[in-house]
Amino acid sequence: MKKTALLFAILLLLNSCKNRPGKNAEKSSNSGEKKSAQKRVPTVSERKKTEPDFNKSDTLIKTSRPFVINGVKCYWKIALIVPPGDETGDRTLELKNLSTNKIILSNFDEQYDKHSFNTIDFENLNKDNLEDLNFDGYKDFKFFDKAASGTAGTYSSAYIFNSKKQSFEFIEDLSGYELTVNVKDKMLSTYGKNGAYWNLKKIHHFGKGGKIRYTEITKNEVISKDTKRFLKTTYERIVNDKIIKIKIDTNKLQ
Repeated sequence: MKKTALLFAILLLLNSCKNRPGKNAEKSSNSGEKKSAQKRVPTVSERKKTEPDFNKSDTLIKTSRPFVINGVKCYWKIALIVPPGDETGDRTLELKNLSTNKIILSNFDEQYDKHSFNTIDFENLNKDNLEDLNFDGYKDFKFFDKAASGTAGTYSSAYIFNSKKQSFEFIEDLSGYELTVNVKDKMLSTYGKNGAYWNLKKIHHFGKGGKIRYTEITKNEVISKDTKRFLKTTYERIVNDKIIKIKIDTNKLQ
């Protein structure tokens, strides 16, 4: 009986040891549970492959050959910044002094087509935009402004050469719609319109050294009185920024 009882106890002990999980098995099981419970975090290199870089933009740059304007040796530099996925971008045009690399003219344009970038002809750029706008003997620039242009007409920005500073300065008062130069009479005129009856014409009369002698402004507009409509014409003559003459005519519209 003692031998039988001892043998039975040994068998129970062996069976319990066989069914107990080992330490390695416990570690493997716990590790698997933790991995399945946690969401896998992608590495930095993996994120770079899948996430778009919103800060990255294409920058196109083009420069001209050196040339001389008003005795200054200079060159053009044009840069176009196009956001990812876009066909247009912001264009910056700079005229730089070749000796000092100083910017002597800067012009900005929005919504410039990147496919037109390589077709830029710097020789035509100078030919089409260079003109003595204030009759002082120096060449000036006038640039088409797409943002300002519209139903009122084609807007041109005027850049006048400053001989003392050896640079070009944007002059708003000489800029405007349908800019026209009358060399014979030394007049610079602009004309803008809005609809059939509203329009404004400005004529600058120049003297010696690029100085404005006087400016004429004629404005037409429609006004209403009771049930009737009238065309009001206002004429002003300006000398040294002061109105020295004003005349108003009102005519009934049919």
